Amino acid sequence: RFRGVKCDRLIGDASDDGSKGATSIPIPDLPEFPRDEILKDEKELLGFYISGHPLDAVHELVSSVGVPIRDLKEANDGDRVRLAVLVSSVSFKFSKKNGKQYAVLTLEDMTGSSECRVYERTLGKIKNQGMELHAGDRLAVLATVDKKEEGAQTRFIMDSADPLDDSILEKETEELYINIGSNACDHDRLVELATKLKSSPGNTAVNISITQPDDSVVFLSSRIRTKLSIETLKLANAILGRGCFQVKPRELPPPRKKWTPPQSESDKE
Repeated sequence: RFRGVKCDRLIGDASDDGSKGATSIPIPDLPEFPRDEILKDEKELLGFYISGHPLDAVHELVSSVGVPIRDLKEANDGDRVRLAVLVSSVSFKFSKKNGKQYAVLTLEDMTGSSECRVYERTLGKIKNQGMELHAGDRLAVLATVDKKEEGAQTRFIMDSADPLDDSILEKETEELYINIGSNACDHDRLVELATKLKSSPGNTAVNISITQPDDSVVFLSSRIRTKLSIETLKLANAILGRGCFQVKPRELPPPRKKWTPPQSESDKE
């Protein structure tokens, strides 16, 4: 595929011996392919991405909502985790034991990939949300670590899933911490950020601190409660520099209790 490249195609012979001359066919100057399509083609052709990653566009969400897959290699069986991921493959299967449908997903972020299983109950919840599972979906996933043996590869069992967009920030964020470096204390820039935070009232409490030239930190009183969005986080990064904020997620719900059969009288003895 060539877009944005102008060239001529020669037909015939352009020699001076009187033979038929060359004919030029102009190739139109077309716009670049959409970025998602370029990345998809890179993965299909090469097996990996070159020019970026599909999650780059929501980097602020990924770093705020999810734990990197790479950091979960040492997680324990049964741990509950939040993931901000891209679904790179989906396969639907049926259990040989009970005939019920389940799905096997490959989830990836910028640090790694892992298998995730979605059983019937969770598939029903996702369907009731009006969602379907497709390769290419960006999801915020609540999952349970499934690691039966020490040293075994970490995989996950999905408990719930939401689109990886602004709605997950409002749902899962408890507090937003913003640190203003001493070299970023420009009044107009701070007013711009404060105006943005106040313009969308919501449930997320905003905590602001200022780092002084001597590295001491001053905490400011803030009564701002905002409806957090990726646009706000991008604005904070643009004004104060990347790494200026930290999101405190809501506490994870307790793990679902595993069903155990009742003991018989003989077992008790």
